[in-house]
Amino acid sequence: MLRPTLASICLVLIAACEPTPKPAADPALVAVALPVSGCGAPSIPISEVQGRGESSPLLGKAVSVEAVVTTVLVNGVGGVFLQEGRDDRDGDPMTSEGLFIPHDSSQTTKPGDLLRVSGLVAELGEPKGTLTSLSELTEFRVCGKAPLPSETSVEQAPLVAADWEQYEAMRLAIDTPVTVIANYNLLKSGELLVSLSGRQYAPTQVYPPGEDARKRSDDNQRNRLVLDDGSFSADPKRVGWLPQALTNEAPYRIGTRLGEVHGVLDHRNGAYRLHVAIAPVAEQAPRAKAPPSVPGRLQVASFNMLNWFNGDGKGGGFPTERGATSLAEARRQRTKLVASIQALKPDIAALMEVENDLPGELSALDELLRELNTSSGLGYLSAPIPGEKLGGDAIRVAFIYRASRVKLRGKAAALELPPFDNFNRVPLAQTFEEVKGGAALTVVANHFKSKGGCDPSNSANIDRGDGQGCWNAMRVEAARALADWLKSDPTGSGDPDILIIGDLNAYGQEDPLRYLGEQGYLHLGEGDPESPHYSFVYDGLSGSLDHALASDSLKSQVAGVDTWHINADEFPGFDYNNDPEISTVQLRLYRKHAYRSSDHDPLLIGLDLTK
Repeated sequence: MLRPTLASICLVLIAACEPTPKPAADPALVAVALPVSGCGAPSIPISEVQGRGESSPLLGKAVSVEAVVTTVLVNGVGGVFLQEGRDDRDGDPMTSEGLFIPHDSSQTTKPGDLLRVSGLVAELGEPKGTLTSLSELTEFRVCGKAPLPSETSVEQAPLVAADWEQYEAMRLAIDTPVTVIANYNLLKSGELLVSLSGRQYAPTQVYPPGEDARKRSDDNQRNRLVLDDGSFSADPKRVGWLPQALTNEAPYRIGTRLGEVHGVLDHRNGAYRLHVAIAPVAEQAPRAKAPPSVPGRLQVASFNMLNWFNGDGKGGGFPTERGATSLAEARRQRTKLVASIQALKPDIAALMEVENDLPGELSALDELLRELNTSSGLGYLSAPIPGEKLGGDAIRVAFIYRASRVKLRGKAAALELPPFDNFNRVPLAQTFEEVKGGAALTVVANHFKSKGGCDPSNSANIDRGDGQGCWNAMRVEAARALADWLKSDPTGSGDPDILIIGDLNAYGQEDPLRYLGEQGYLHLGEGDPESPHYSFVYDGLSGSLDHALASDSLKSQVAGVDTWHINADEFPGFDYNNDPEISTVQLRLYRKHAYRSSDHDPLLIGLDLTK
């Protein structure tokens, strides 16, 4: 469309003009002089409304724009996306040629309409505006038809995350395959978080806190986008942009690759998001059908079971303090946990997040063991704890073992002194002896304080922005106390072979793990910067919170370490819950298999012990 000169604007407004027009109109002056309505009347290029920064340089000013409708949103937040035709672009790659206009009657507007809109330039979104738009509209009219502007091809992410702003509200074609890195919002809001650089790892899984970790964090952010269904409504009945509906055969696990993604770029709710226009081709990430084959005569597992509670043990007592909210949920959870442990067949298993209830046949641990032994016939027993309960937390750690393979040597020991009297769960140490051969080792089950639940009044444990989250000092204190305790041979075994396992709630290069390394413990199976280990995924970042560390004497007896990726990569809706937000679909997805039995992947260590 041809834009009026400043002289013609002045004639329309019957205003005084300079005898010789200026070669380029001042955007601020043009913005003030745009109360004239009607198709073809003076308007301003969208690129001048957008500007080069995250916020518009014309914020609060009255403007009129005329451009082509590319996309219409009719659910949740109604509105249209406008984009300039090729002839009206400014040629500056750092200014966007698109604009979102919220409007209740957007359902009557169609892609290809030439639309004229007048209003005040605004930034939408909370807590601060992030999406440039127009508000308090005084004009919204269709002026005819026009060809859709061509898509802008994107082959790689911009140099910094903020530079996605240059594409805001424009039609894009992502010409490189993208990788699913988070799927938890798929059925809640029709979203998948994807990366243009493959699986993303927590920076402190790969690097110690510092400059390299910060660079990895920046690189992660610039390479990520949200793929959105454009409805902005909770619990969509159908996610229309998916190439296949979410099923057990098409689970959209993390690692799934999507190719040729087309849509319009939006910026709201704290993220750049692409409203997908055409269903992309999906290459589903496969599930491992069986646990990894780890060499070693003795197999030891570590498994965080995501709050295994069984109510009062008699079918009542629900909802519980954590975990299942009903007997039906608890039974579904128990079935999936049993399937996981039965497939692993560990000789010894350290379990985290078991209900810290009184021992006996009504306890959550005993109920799990009965079901496991009935199903598998493997003859598991539980290692008794020193007292009736293990610390004062609602959850605890526990040991189960196959009596045909190992036996207890002496009693278990627990460290209930600070810092394990609060926040950090009490560690449990037990010495096991092989039935055949008599070789022994001491296994120590742990569950350190999580990164969440920050207390701003606790200055030592606030999030310092170094990637380690909150309560890092508390976890370092736990690592120090644990190492000192183990020097005293708490089980009285007389054997220096010690295996520290469990959920330490710290990624592989964070302070607690590095401290234990300095104390002589070898960090097992952590991979390398090119292929890091992971057992957990949070906010699109893969990393390991679950670890195994061997004492100096045990190092040469470690035959192998691996992780069974049955949980961290899975869509949460495959778990035991009956989530009221997505209950119908979730019940349909539930299967009596190991996948999504927890949110952590189980770790398996193979040992060839010498006497």
